[in-house]
Amino acid sequence: MVTLADFIKQNDPRLKKMFAGVFQTADGWRNYLNENFDGSQPVTRMINGRMNEVPLAFQALYIACWLHSPVEKGTYMIRLTTAQRSIVKAGYSRLKSKRMSSHLHKRGRSARDGWAFLKGYNELLVQMEGGGKKTAAFEPNLLLKCEGYSIWHPMHYLSWGVKLVSGGGATASRTLHDVARSNTIDGMLERGAENYSNKYKKVLELLGLKGKTQTVRDVTYALYKKLVALGQGDRLPQLGNDITDERPGKVADALDLILGAFNELNRPDPVKDAVKKADADFRTIIENLRADEEGSDRFFAEVKVTPQDLDRSIVAFKRQLED
Repeated sequence: MVTLADFIKQNDPRLKKMFAGVFQTADGWRNYLNENFDGSQPVTRMINGRMNEVPLAFQALYIACWLHSPVEKGTYMIRLTTAQRSIVKAGYSRLKSKRMSSHLHKRGRSARDGWAFLKGYNELLVQMEGGGKKTAAFEPNLLLKCEGYSIWHPMHYLSWGVKLVSGGGATASRTLHDVARSNTIDGMLERGAENYSNKYKKVLELLGLKGKTQTVRDVTYALYKKLVALGQGDRLPQLGNDITDERPGKVADALDLILGAFNELNRPDPVKDAVKKADADFRTIIENLRADEEGSDRFFAEVKVTPQDLDRSIVAFKRQLED
C-alpha cells in the first residue's frame, strides 16, 4: 500500500489508465495544483472569492475532495457557512446546464464542460443541499459527484438499472475499480455515497421512512421507537436524548446500543432480520459518525468535509508531491 502522492510520483503504469488530461503525470499534477491552490487556505480562498469561475471552480473543488478522500464511487458533501452558501449558490447559478438527478433533493446542474479528471467519468454533478427555501431543515452543503455519463446518455440508464438491482452503479473505470478493491492506495474507498444500499433501504421501508433524505438520526430514532414498541424501551432509557444530541458521536453510541438490542431480541421480527442483514452498512455509518463535525447531518456513507479539511489536505498533498 502506498500514498496517493507516491503512486503518482512513481509513475505507476496504471496512472494513465486511471486519470485523464494533465493528471497522467506528476508534473501535470504539480502544475495544476500550483495554478489552482495557492497559500495555506487554498480551498477557503476559492470558495470565498473564485466561485464565479465556472465550471473550473467546481471542478477544482471536486479534485480537492478526491485528494482528501479518494473514492471509486462516491458523493462529497462540503459543509458551508450561510455566507459561503450564498457565494457558492451564485456560482452554481452560472452553470448553464441544469441536470435531473436521483440524489437527495433531485435538483442539480452539470459542470462537465472541459471536465477531464478520472477516466470513464465524463460528468460532474453539482447540487446545493440544505439552507435553501425548500431545504431549510438541513445544513448548507455543496454536493459534488462524478458520474460516468450525462443524464440523457443510454449508458447512464444502464448504470441506473444496475444500481436498482445491486444498490451501486455500474463500473465506469475497470482500472480505478481494481485499484480501489486491491487497497493499493492508502485510504482509498470503493464506495462512499449518500444513496442507500438495498439492504439499508429495506430497513427504512420496514420502518415506514420514505424518500431519499432520511438522515441517520431519523433512522436511529425510528429504530429506537420500534424497540419501545417491542417492549424493549426500559433497557435503553437514555437514548432519546442521545439521538437528538448535536454531537454525531452520541448518535453513533445510541445506534450501536440499538443494534445490540436488536441482535439480542428473542422473538421473530422483520425489522430485526433486516437490521442484521444491513449490519455492515450500519457499522460503516457508526464509524463515519464518530468522525463527523458537531451539528452535521448524515444521510448514509457520503464523504463529509469542510473547507478547512480540504485546506489541510491540499497543503499536505502538495508537500508530499514535492518531497
